[in-house]
Amino acid sequence: MASRIIFVIGVLLLVGAFIVRSSNISHTNQLVASVLQADGGATDTAGPLAAVKSFVMSHLGTHAKFSLTGSYQRDVEAAKAAAAAQATNSQIYSAAQAACGGKTDSITQAKCNAAYLSAHLVSIPASAPVSAPNLSAYQFYINAPFWTPDSVGLLGAFGILTVVGGGVGLIRRRK
Repeated sequence: MASRIIFVIGVLLLVGAFIVRSSNISHTNQLVASVLQADGGATDTAGPLAAVKSFVMSHLGTHAKFSLTGSYQRDVEAAKAAAAAQATNSQIYSAAQAACGGKTDSITQAKCNAAYLSAHLVSIPASAPVSAPNLSAYQFYINAPFWTPDSVGLLGAFGILTVVGGGVGLIRRRK
């Protein structure tokens, strides 16, 4: 009789572990929603992102998968604007050559080019290479470790031990 009770207690511990795990997954989804809300509002996502990582890494059976699409789109638009400014500047150099091409003296032509460029160039940093942002830097997949000593991990471990202990007792009793 004691083996049956131990077995049932083990099963109840395992059921409890799955219930707590479900609650942890729900909380993880709420934390991810707060990150996405901060990203959509163009505010700092570092704090909410750290909260998601910390929670997932310390709770068994949780994971988070999401993309910061708002930040990615803002960075893509910034890269496009920088590329357009550089393209405009390259066209201005051609226009300066065309405007000052009639000068026969090289010094006069150089002064004309410099005056034209200073009047028409868009101010951008010269050393800023324009590259599209890498999408993978905005995608996150955070997985919990194999086992953590949280409530799910402890309930699961004790549940398995209790089920095995009760099962062994039941098997011995039948022999």
